[in-house]
Amino acid sequence: MTLVFRHNLDAKNRLFIPAKFREELGTEFMIAANLHPGVHCLNIYTIEDWNKYIAPIMEKPRVEAEKILRKLNRLAARVTPDSQGRVLLPDSLTSYIGVGEGNREMVINGCGFYAEIWTAQAYDDMLAEEDSDDIAATLLSYGL
Repeated sequence: MTLVFRHNLDAKNRLFIPAKFREELGTEFMIAANLHPGVHCLNIYTIEDWNKYIAPIMEKPRVEAEKILRKLNRLAARVTPDSQGRVLLPDSLTSYIGVGEGNREMVINGCGFYAEIWTAQAYDDMLAEEDSDDIAATLLSYGL
């Protein structure tokens, strides 16, 4: 089963979300910047999974939590696909992942309870740097 799809952003920054993902995500879902160092992709969550993701932040000291939530929410959007299955990616999100005039091909990669949106170039670069032996060693350390 393919869980990796490639689609182009249209001129209005709308991205087609495949039906397979829309069925699992529901009629409304969250798209947010992945804030891990060196990773410039977007994560797609159901509303329920987004709430689970931010729940531990809400338990931190208020000033710390507010700083993190301010950043997360500035780089997140609650979206509803249109009748053609497209969602509008706000400028803040397209800028974050480096979308440009010659860089509008996107990759949607399924990751279990969430999915990722990458520019095709960043995705291909990430795959080229991927260390399969390291991943296999990590799996073995997990007993898998």
